[in-house]
Amino acid sequence: LLQFFALLALCFVSGCFYPVTFFPDSIQTLAAYLPTGIARSQLAESFVGVSHMDGALMLLGYGGVFFGIAVLIRKAKVAFVRG
Repeated sequence: LLQFFALLALCFVSGCFYPVTFFPDSIQTLAAYLPTGIARSQLAESFVGVSHMDGALMLLGYGGVFFGIAVLIRKAKVAFVRG
């Protein structure tokens, strides 16, 4: 349930529901660095025919960071259970 509401908040801020231009400048700059904002801009650029690899690399970076965090948390939980 928490993931669902977090995804809704990220999509709202990143311009999936309303255009990003409706938000203040501070929210617009924040939305450009969120994973949903990067994915939305990457998808919009692919529809237009402009392709940049920086968005894809940033998304892969986000995935790698969160994968690393998940691995560390998993190792800590396993070590705690084993005692």
